[in-house]
Amino acid sequence: MWRLVRDRYAALDPRSLGLFRIAFGCALIADLLGRVPVLVPFYTDDGLVPASTAMRESFSLLHAFSSPTQIGWAFAATAAVYLCYLVGFHTRAAQVASLLLVTSLHARSPIIEGTGDLVMNLLALWTVFLPLGSRFSVDAVRASLRAHDERTAADLNDRSHPAPPALAPHVSLACLAVLLQLAVIYAKSAAQQTGAIWRDGTAIHYLLNQERVVSAFGVACRQHLPLFVLALWTWTTLVITFAAPVLLALPIGQRRARWALLVSVWCLHVGIGLSTNLRQLQATMMTGPLILLGAADWSWLGARHRRRTGALVLIYDGTCGICHASARLLKRMDPLGQIDFHSNDEPALPRAVSRELAERTAVVIDPASGRTWIRAAAFAKVFRVLPGWAPLGWVMQIPGLAQLLGFAYDLFARNRHRVSAAFGLAACGVAPPAQTVEQRASGDRGLPHRTPFDWTRLSLREAAVGLLLIACTGQYVRRFALVPVARADGILVVDGVTADGTRLDPLNGDSPRFEVAPPRGRYPMSPSWSEYVDRIHRPEYARHRDGLRTYLTHQHLVAFDVYWLSRSLPAPGQSAPSPLERQRILSYP
Repeated sequence: MWRLVRDRYAALDPRSLGLFRIAFGCALIADLLGRVPVLVPFYTDDGLVPASTAMRESFSLLHAFSSPTQIGWAFAATAAVYLCYLVGFHTRAAQVASLLLVTSLHARSPIIEGTGDLVMNLLALWTVFLPLGSRFSVDAVRASLRAHDERTAADLNDRSHPAPPALAPHVSLACLAVLLQLAVIYAKSAAQQTGAIWRDGTAIHYLLNQERVVSAFGVACRQHLPLFVLALWTWTTLVITFAAPVLLALPIGQRRARWALLVSVWCLHVGIGLSTNLRQLQATMMTGPLILLGAADWSWLGARHRRRTGALVLIYDGTCGICHASARLLKRMDPLGQIDFHSNDEPALPRAVSRELAERTAVVIDPASGRTWIRAAAFAKVFRVLPGWAPLGWVMQIPGLAQLLGFAYDLFARNRHRVSAAFGLAACGVAPPAQTVEQRASGDRGLPHRTPFDWTRLSLREAAVGLLLIACTGQYVRRFALVPVARADGILVVDGVTADGTRLDPLNGDSPRFEVAPPRGRYPMSPSWSEYVDRIHRPEYARHRDGLRTYLTHQHLVAFDVYWLSRSLPAPGQSAPSPLERQRILSYP
């Protein structure tokens, strides 16, 4: 039984962990950038949520900063840490720092904390225990470069040195915790999708009619898609949400089940993300299933990529230190062995390449077609062939940029030996670090490794703590749904007056508009503002109204009334809006 649980649910491929790190790092950076426009109103003491109010509800490192300049520097430092996480530079430290920073970012203003924030925090928590930097990372490349110093083109073509990274799955309780967390999130969401609007197929109709949530694409969908399509969309969402925990738990046919899960949830989250402003939540949920790819999936993807892109021959200057170091780096970026390296000082060069050409520039040859590429275009072609680097190769071919790169390459090529000497690189690259006596005796090349988790040593206390944490996280998301749907909608309106008698609503930068619509009719509404206006009128958030009053007085208003406007959403087939209900929640003076 333990062996089944270990092999099926507690083992993850290191390449999938690396892929997850890249995707989740992109989600972290996108989340941070999305908060820059609301930095002042929600993250400074000049805004709606002063630190003195927020710290009563949560702890955040950002409570130590108050001014826009201080918060700006804190955001910049957070972006730097997220970038280290994304590329896998000092990955373990970046994982811990990212966990602290993302939870602090989300806890700084509890009133705008949404489902996407909670899910992102949970994934950052559980994956901090996993070796996310073992593949596809700067750390892995640096370890490989230290492990073996190729001195010739023949050494570069020897794919047994350095030894390929271990492909054995990583086994630990944290792997099981991540899978259980994903299952809990989908199960909790499914439990909330049992109401009448889900059963009769109108849930997506009501979702797309929530002005606080819908995007411009969602508006187009509700205007042009027939009701039966929206009903089909609703039922498909319902089926996927209910099926996700089952597909995660299946012990048989696991590869097909997990591919079905990956494709279906991606379709679900892409659709909801495009039609609403819930993009952070949908993007975060799309990163989780990436860890489910197994060794057979990676083998299939590698074989397909190699058939599609083929192989290349790269001829470079073997007497140039930087050129040789670049070739060593390209070898680490070529896990499928698609590049055949040749030095230009070899006695025999390919027939299509003259000695004079090889002395002036790097040359790339496609053996299948005989076509050649030189200068910067040669490296653009290499990147287009390497798995995962094709976008960079296409960018390098953009007209204008391609010519600029060609000029930079020619400038470097004329001075390559002097540049190499300036960096202390001889023709054979950088000397390898000295190994310890223990490493030489054991044959250890310095590659990072991890001892597989031993289930026989699992203590009752560890098991109890793991199950308790899973139970806590299950309760943590009990009030939230991946697709929040309501039958009513509302907006916050400020009816303010400036010193010269002008009526102004600072929330939309224009005169007050007593209608349920985004500020100035621009879709989608900011997710932070959407959460704020949906909660500030509720009694449990009344303590935050002092911050709203202070914020509005700083907007040159001498008097104002703040209203919550709400209305019931029209039923399918109805076009007439329901009457507006106006609730005054704040007045000044």
